[in-house]
Amino acid sequence: MVKQFSHIIFLTFLFFCCNKEEVKEVTVSKNEIKKLQSNEINSSEYKPIDKTFIKNSKSLPNWDSLQDSIRKKILDQKENEFLKSGIFQELYIRNLVYQEKDSLRINIPFDLHSLDCGAPDCYTTFLRFSIKADYNFKLLNTIPFQELEQGCISSEDTISGTFKLKDANKTGISLYNQQYQRLLLILKEDPGKEFVYYFQGVNPEAITQNTLNNYIENLYEEDENLIVPLRSTWLIKNDYREFLK
Repeated sequence: MVKQFSHIIFLTFLFFCCNKEEVKEVTVSKNEIKKLQSNEINSSEYKPIDKTFIKNSKSLPNWDSLQDSIRKKILDQKENEFLKSGIFQELYIRNLVYQEKDSLRINIPFDLHSLDCGAPDCYTTFLRFSIKADYNFKLLNTIPFQELEQGCISSEDTISGTFKLKDANKTGISLYNQQYQRLLLILKEDPGKEFVYYFQGVNPEAITQNTLNNYIENLYEEDENLIVPLRSTWLIKNDYREFLK
């Protein structure tokens, strides 16, 4: 009886923790999903990864060493040098970006909209855009993007706009949209291991690459004046075996 009761409490917690205020099942068009998730990897670019190297993983000293080995193996067997060495490296490992001719196609599913329980929410905010594959990101002028929300919401919310480059260097890139007050930060390396942060309703100077870590620390201290960025469970997965082909 006690065991059954604890299960009920746990399921109830997840329900309240991860649902939006208005919960309603939405029928999603398959064509729309295919459009937004059209970043399926070209088979010509990705070769099957040899998994035999993890058979002897017991000999590795710890979990971090195993993950580092798997991550390195994934990068070694990917072919796009621009993506595997640049700021989109982590997105490339997790198959959220690919190159088509001279453009990078990026599609990120944000399914964490708060700091509550860490489980994916019942709705997802898809962000899709493309940029020119050029090491000199400062040559970029405007970057069209599309944002779509789907899931347990009363209606699908779609917006289209244009990002402008806010900052770019070897460690990351920041994009901003004035009309909708959207701020996107993509990091090559991230102490928090989340790599991409999408802010809604902020001014352009609210958060920078240099102030992000301190901002996130204050969030966890429950500063009610701060806006929680959208994040993706696809990016915070810490087991690289999930991305082996």
